[in-house]
Amino acid sequence: MSPVVTIFMMIFIVIPLVVYASIKAIQALRHSKSGLKTMILGLHLTMVGGIFLLDGKFFLYGIPYILVVLGFLISIYGFSRRDKQT
Repeated sequence: MSPVVTIFMMIFIVIPLVVYASIKAIQALRHSKSGLKTMILGLHLTMVGGIFLLDGKFFLYGIPYILVVLGFLISIYGFSRRDKQT
């Protein structure tokens, strides 16, 4: 694939999709009731990103790094969140 096509894909397809998914995930986390579920979601994202990083067959232009960092941040958010007692 030529560098022009790669740059075009990154700017107009991949980056907007990652931003949109991040916004939707943050909106869903605000309405989440459990901090434990939020931590599990973060750990899951971290593990999926780590698997893609370790597998040499996939080259996803840095998306696994974004998944790992995003998963780590979501896990910290879930850890700091206090469950409401009813």
